[in-house]
This record gives sequence, structure tokens and C-alpha cells, in this order.
Amino acid sequence: EGLFAHLGAGLALSGPPQVQVLALTDENLEHYPVLYVTGHGAIKWNRNEREALKGHLSRGGLLIADACCGEEAFGKSLREALGELFPERKLEKLDPLHPLFACGHRIEKVRRSEKPRTHALEEKDPELYGLALPEAGAAAQGTGRVRLAVLFSPHDLGCAWRARPLGVPCQHQDEDGLKLSANVFLWALTR
Repeated sequence: EGLFAHLGAGLALSGPPQVQVLALTDENLEHYPVLYVTGHGAIKWNRNEREALKGHLSRGGLLIADACCGEEAFGKSLREALGELFPERKLEKLDPLHPLFACGHRIEKVRRSEKPRTHALEEKDPELYGLALPEAGAAAQGTGRVRLAVLFSPHDLGCAWRARPLGVPCQHQDEDGLKLSANVFLWALTR
């Protein structure tokens, strides 16, 4: 609810929050262009789920992946799954000057702790990774245009979304985590 409140108040995006928990093999997956996955451990998608995700991303969908508490096993398993699905592509760190960091809020630095819940906040460059895929139809049209199909945060964003702060920030300072998350979702909705 905190993220939706911020999107409405801070960026004037209106509409009721619409979140749906789905399996990757859900027959209605195509109606949800933006998917979000988070977790503390390794991702355990089976073969059918991985193939469904590959099809969804190849047809223009976007996956936002968020390593809760900076969980390294989550990030490692995500990279492995994406490497299997798209061996010719890889997650690459977005340049701090990437337009995503200015599409809603202008984000030059964020306050973040390397270790969760330590409150050892330091000012750092925003850190997101993207996996680019050809735009739907780009190969057939010969344009070679690509788009971000996966956005990955190795530092917890989701804990900043709650309306009632839990106290010590997980990794991102709550305000900075909300701003960065808002840019990610604004990018997802406008690209």
C-alpha cells in the first residue's frame, strides 16, 4: 500500500492497486504484462514455469525481480534461470545515467546498507540490472531494437513499500527505495 500511495501522490498515477498472485503457468498470464518476483532463497521454477516465463518475456512482458534483504541465493538462481532461457543474453548493470533513473524521480544517489537491517546507510549509485530482448516484431522488421525484459534489484526494494515502516530499513532507506521502485514501475508501465 505504501508503493501505491507513493505512485498516486508523488507521481500522480491514479487507479486502484491491482495486484494478483499468479503461477507462471496461469492461463491468464498474458493479461499481466508486468510480473514481480521476490524471495529470500533460490528461485525454484520448474521446466514448464521457465518456458512460460520465456514466452511471456519474448512476447513483450517484463519481469521485475527483487532480492529480498539482498539475498545472494535469489540473485544467483535468477541469473542461472535467465542464462538457461536466454543464453545469448545476460543481466547487465544499468549505467547510473540510464533514463530509468530519471523517468519519474531524478535519482543520482540512494542511501543503502550493504548488510540488511544494520542501518549502516551509505550514499551510493543506484544499482539495477537489466536483461534486454528484441522488441516484439523487431527481428521480423529488421530494426534490431531491444527493450528491457527483466529488471533486477540485488538490494531489497520491497521492504520500502509498506505504509507502516518497520523501523530500521532493510537495505534501501525507505524514501529512496520508494523513489527507485516508483521509477521501475513507471518505466514498466510506459515502455
